[in-house]
Amino acid sequence: MISVVILTKNEEIDIVDCIRSVSWSDDVHVLDSCSTDKTVELARAAGAHVHLRPFDNYASQRNAGLQLPLKHEWMLFLDADERCTEPLREEICRVVSGDTGQNTAYRMHRHDYFLGRHLKRVMPSPTNIRLLKVGACRYEREVHERLAMDGEIGELQSYFDHFAFSKGVDNWFARHMHYSTHEATAVASDMATSFFGAFARIFKEKEKERRWKAIKQFTYRLPFRRHLKFFFMYVVKGGFMDGLPGLLYCQMLMVYERSVDLKIKYAELEARLRKA
Repeated sequence: MISVVILTKNEEIDIVDCIRSVSWSDDVHVLDSCSTDKTVELARAAGAHVHLRPFDNYASQRNAGLQLPLKHEWMLFLDADERCTEPLREEICRVVSGDTGQNTAYRMHRHDYFLGRHLKRVMPSPTNIRLLKVGACRYEREVHERLAMDGEIGELQSYFDHFAFSKGVDNWFARHMHYSTHEATAVASDMATSFFGAFARIFKEKEKERRWKAIKQFTYRLPFRRHLKFFFMYVVKGGFMDGLPGLLYCQMLMVYERSVDLKIKYAELEARLRKA
């Protein structure tokens, strides 16, 4: 069998359906960030083991999930607005039962829904690493956390469902304004390099992670960056084929990117004032 860990913070709208989607597991845990609604009460009523931990950052929260008293060697991470599908359950059980020891984590596909439509083309990351071997994996970075592991990553063909807008568009914007603050802080701390200096770093860096960071730093110096992001998501990736939900989602991503840019500029100006 597989243990399941669900991360929550004021998720009374989603938590029951999420737990029901993993009712096949005999070891379901909810790691709650001190919710002020009925999340904890509903999770316990649904049969989950509930643990409380104040939120500090995303990597620490997921690492805390890996350190819970889990019954099984393998565990599945879910957020409350996600649902494990039957094909995914079957594939997970098949993979775990045939474990050869080579893989310590598995990447799986994600189906994102907006306005009742599956967004097939405009999601930046349609796969996520969610099936992990306990004790062999750990998370790094506070935002957009990265998984470090002792083995290899396998890939499952099945998918889980993601309902990012189950609590409304206002909630989506509130969460992404929070993300943009962390993103801008991380980027602004390394913005001293010039435009051409950032470009040169892409070719100087040999280690994959550092090169990716250099590429990211360079993209934040591009003019009209949010418009380029919209063009890439809506035209290059074919977001226009997702209809009106695809158009609206791409426009919302532009708002997010613009908020990051503004917060980076604010951090730079604030730093200059402190030095003056």
